Amino acid sequence: MPKLGVQIGQVVFPVLVGYGTGDTFGRSEGNVEIVAVFSDPEKATRLRDAIIADESVRNGSQFDFEGQTVYTYSWKGYFESFEWCRVETELVRA
Repeated sequence: MPKLGVQIGQVVFPVLVGYGTGDTFGRSEGNVEIVAVFSDPEKATRLRDAIIADESVRNGSQFDFEGQTVYTYSWKGYFESFEWCRVETELVRA
């Protein structure tokens, strides 16, 4: 099993992006992607703010964020659209 760098019982802060997608025949709203997970809530908030503030990031890119490569591709495409970005608080259970 790969080591993920978190411990059971640890609180983590995933940065989530919601986006829509589809094709000529239909549309799917409410898709969610985890962009990154941090142990520092302030760092997660800074990434969220960067995604919201920077249209080039929202439109799909790969960029360096405080020493971590972040990939933001799922919501880029002819039928895809960025909907929202937020930070959640989660407890690692297993």
